[in-house]
Amino acid sequence: MKKIKLEIKSLSRETLLKYKLFVIKFLNLQNLKISSIMMPNKNKKISLLKSPHVNKRAQSQFEMERYKLVISINTYFYKEKLKIIFQKILLNKPKLVVVKVTINS
Repeated sequence: MKKIKLEIKSLSRETLLKYKLFVIKFLNLQNLKISSIMMPNKNKKISLLKSPHVNKRAQSQFEMERYKLVISINTYFYKEKLKIIFQKILLNKPKLVVVKVTINS
């Protein structure tokens, strides 16, 4: 049995959730056993000085949120069939989404 883990990351929550629905529907059509876990989001705060010289008080602050989803799949499919499935999944991937696939035999 092969255990496959899909890590899906995005800066947009809506995009991540829409892609999650697509992936889960597609994998269910292939009769694969899946489980998905929404990981906690990470926030990154950045402060930049507005003035290059003296004014330390004049700062702009920005916040960036990152969302992550993990989908684990258990399957007996052979390598060529899995390759076709993941090509179709990655073909429909939005630009704001990053997907990492790890396979454990």
